[in-house]
Amino acid sequence: MEFLIDLDRELFIIINGLNTPLLDTVMLWITNKYAWVPLYLYWGFVVVKNFPDQRISIFVAIAILILVTDQLTSGFMKPFFERPRPCYEPNLASVIHLMVNCGGKFGFASGHSANSFALATFIFAVMKLNGRSWFFIFLWAFLIALSRVYVGVHYPTDVIIGAIIGLFLGWLFFIAWKRFPYKMLSRL
Repeated sequence: MEFLIDLDRELFIIINGLNTPLLDTVMLWITNKYAWVPLYLYWGFVVVKNFPDQRISIFVAIAILILVTDQLTSGFMKPFFERPRPCYEPNLASVIHLMVNCGGKFGFASGHSANSFALATFIFAVMKLNGRSWFFIFLWAFLIALSRVYVGVHYPTDVIIGAIIGLFLGWLFFIAWKRFPYKMLSRL
């Protein structure tokens, strides 16, 4: 176990230490949740255009999905595991390149990573994306997860576990939406 913790720290130091002025600018933009509002609006437009009868159920499912994912990671896992974020580790203070507010004391698992992978998975499944479309939606989620390590607020395992949780919950919500709420909410 100690080996994995050391490996996680070493990977964090490598990724966080890649900083250059250009990468700093790009990663600050990627990690900013408000920078993605145009993409969310575009996805909303696509849903409204392509799923007129199910649009309300899709939006409700996404809202509940993000709420559940966020509460699981931030409301349950972080206080339960109490793993400090790297920006709160005194032994990393001399090497960390912290670019944003450190946030809450605990970081396991990453809510940003979980939420982005949950949304990507749900949208991927609902829209039955193929070809390059799936690549871009999961690239978006991956970049958000990576940016959290780069800016200094999460270890790699924080974002990897967050991604796994997001993939699982996104798929679970898609299955649930397909079987029950979509038919009921479509009548609204």
